Amino acid sequence: MRSGFTLLEVLIATAIASLLTTALFFSYDQINNVVRYVTDTTDLYESAILVEQQISKDISGAFIPVQAIEDPEPEKTKKNPADAKAMAGRQEDGKTTEPLEKKESKKRVVLKDPFISKNAGKNLSMFTFITANPMRVYWGKKTGEPKPSIARIVYTLEANKESDKKSPRYELYRQEGKELELAPYTKKESSIQKYLIADNITACSLTFVVADEQGEQGKEGEKKGKDEQQSKSKDIEIKEFNDWVIGKDKKDVRARLKIPDEVSMKITIADELAKRSQGFVFSVRIAAGFQEPPTIKPKQQKPQQDKKEQKPSPNNKLAQNNRSTKQEMLVSGANSVVQNLRAMFRT
Repeated sequence: MRSGFTLLEVLIATAIASLLTTALFFSYDQINNVVRYVTDTTDLYESAILVEQQISKDISGAFIPVQAIEDPEPEKTKKNPADAKAMAGRQEDGKTTEPLEKKESKKRVVLKDPFISKNAGKNLSMFTFITANPMRVYWGKKTGEPKPSIARIVYTLEANKESDKKSPRYELYRQEGKELELAPYTKKESSIQKYLIADNITACSLTFVVADEQGEQGKEGEKKGKDEQQSKSKDIEIKEFNDWVIGKDKKDVRARLKIPDEVSMKITIADELAKRSQGFVFSVRIAAGFQEPPTIKPKQQKPQQDKKEQKPSPNNKLAQNNRSTKQEMLVSGANSVVQNLRAMFRT
């Protein structure tokens, strides 16, 4: 008899082989899907990390420069008739000079829009501010160390022309320059370079947080009197704004503070095929707020007395004794530490 396989055995073997091949292809397809998912997730997180690092560095150094602070209005005082001649014109060596009002009437140009954010619908349109943490630094000749320069940063969110109108996508651009005025950045043919930070953005918005210390209770305290206001604790009210545009309303907190305490960003980034999107939220605190420089009063010097008249008081003797005892305690403690270290190294 001839040895061989029957038709039934061949069919069973073929079915088993086809099942194994299908299982292999299915597992291979699953592995490819997992690899694609991991790469897409990694790309989304890399884009979000890039945006978070760049914006956090820029916003943390945001401040209001001196050029943007308006000069205080001069107090109205009564004019003395004796000073009228001096204001009209002075005589020096028989020659009349220019009036004082003409010399002092020159006002400096105040920098506009030091910190501003505008929206287009629910998404961000433009966000600009002045920071002390730019990407470029200069070398200080006197110190011999690199120093950061002051620059204006402009972020703009522009729609991608190739995306669909039903599901639009946006691109986040960044500009940086030494020009503190905003006009050179908004021109169509601007000489300041604009470069892309992140693309495939489906949504992007900012939230500005302010801790207002002058709430309703604080305002009532101002009316009652300074003494009562100092005795009471300040009422801090947390306020949030979707944009940061300073108008003419003096009651608005933004007009008084000029800069927020914290900026929160919500951004949603999609993959290239628009099959998956991921939302990210991060907050950045601003290091420097808008505060006027404190006025330092000169110390009043006490009248000097003769050395013979000065006599040590009992309080001074007690203070000197306390200082000597503290010095002795510090010296003894240092000696004990040194001895312990020596013993440890010997062992």
